[in-house]
Amino acid sequence: ARAVIWKSAYLPMASMFEAATGATLRAGLRVLVRVVVTYHEIYGFSLQIIDIDPRYTLGEIERRRRETIARLQEEGVWDMNRELELNRPTLRIAIVSSNTAAGYQDFINEIRRSTYRFNTTLFSSLMQGDAAEESIISALHAIAEREEEFDVVAIIRGGGSTSDLALFDSYLIASYVAQVPLPIFAGIGHDKDTSVADMVAHTPLKTPTAVAAWLTEQMACEMAWLDDAAHTLSDMAVVAVQRERMRLERMMSDVERDTLRALDREQTFLKMTREQLSFAVERGMERQKAFLNMASEIVEARSPEKILRLGFAVVRCDGRAVT
Repeated sequence: ARAVIWKSAYLPMASMFEAATGATLRAGLRVLVRVVVTYHEIYGFSLQIIDIDPRYTLGEIERRRRETIARLQEEGVWDMNRELELNRPTLRIAIVSSNTAAGYQDFINEIRRSTYRFNTTLFSSLMQGDAAEESIISALHAIAEREEEFDVVAIIRGGGSTSDLALFDSYLIASYVAQVPLPIFAGIGHDKDTSVADMVAHTPLKTPTAVAAWLTEQMACEMAWLDDAAHTLSDMAVVAVQRERMRLERMMSDVERDTLRALDREQTFLKMTREQLSFAVERGMERQKAFLNMASEIVEARSPEKILRLGFAVVRCDGRAVT
């Protein structure tokens, strides 16, 4: 049926609806309206809208959120991104945002004010409108193909109406956020509500500036940890050097003592060896002298002259001695 709404009724109705839901009346919203059935002789049958119930639209948005959450949990991807380990230090940042968005500029300005050298790469994307869902998914897909180049992904969007931010309750966006192989920081600028994308992201933060501040604080913690580690390492090195110096001194003392003992032992051994050698040489000389004396006596006793003097003769026959 054709429905009409008169301007006089629309203005207060639209104002009340926007105040209650944070969204403007637009195509694509499911609404519950009160109507009066009218029939005109010229224009025919129609419905005249006289009131609207914003609670119905809010309930429809919440129903879709719950369906998305339940589906992600059933598929087992609900905790995937939160379980990823954050690279340390976190300096290489892939950004999903619109290059003209105020939230992106706030993020960049906050990053530049820090004293740390962050490396940021923008994957430009629409952050509202009918084509935003496909644009954000394309950006996340491009980042996943270059995951080795980044430490973290930041999804940056400034504030907006509840209906605009309902984009981040989309099943497709939340599913991609949950399954991107890098930790995702969600800086979607809304303070009151939490989107499904926030719920599945590694670290949800309220605003783009809060994301930049968190990264800066994280680097400050890293630097403090490094300073503490450097002092600890220095102290440990001093203690280790002192300990090794004392050990070397003990070793030198032990080596000196053992060397003196070894020298004394060897000198005693050499002295004993010298005495034993001298005694052995004397005994050897005496034995050899006795042997030579005995041999001399034997030679002398068996000399031909002495034998011949005893009356022996050499008998020859034809010039040869007879034996």
